[in-house]
Amino acid sequence: MTELSSPHVRAQLINYLIGLADVEYQLANWQIFNHDKNTYDEFDYTVHFLYDDTYLADNPELAIGDSLYDQEEVQAVTAIITVLEKIFGRYGLNLSDTAYIATPEWNEVITSAKAALAVLRSHEPGP
Repeated sequence: MTELSSPHVRAQLINYLIGLADVEYQLANWQIFNHDKNTYDEFDYTVHFLYDDTYLADNPELAIGDSLYDQEEVQAVTAIITVLEKIFGRYGLNLSDTAYIATPEWNEVITSAKAALAVLRSHEPGP
């Protein structure tokens, strides 16, 4: 498989997908300072990564060769963006993390994140 020019961006994407795929993690860690781990996380970090820090939300095809390997990965990321856009369109951009998680559509976020994570992990080079 071809080497990516920005594997660190891919690693960040995978970490954000892990968070999006796990509602228990979200409820336990988003908007809460974790004193045991000395960390803080929130949904906004994922949104900024997808929409502001990368072009994954606007034009994921540009990420092929950079942080994504192929069109299958583009489609997996696009599926997440589509669900997020639906939620943002219906509820706006200013809900708390807890309120976003409580929307009926949030299960689609979890499902699409799990699917994307599976696709990206299946394309990782072997040991």
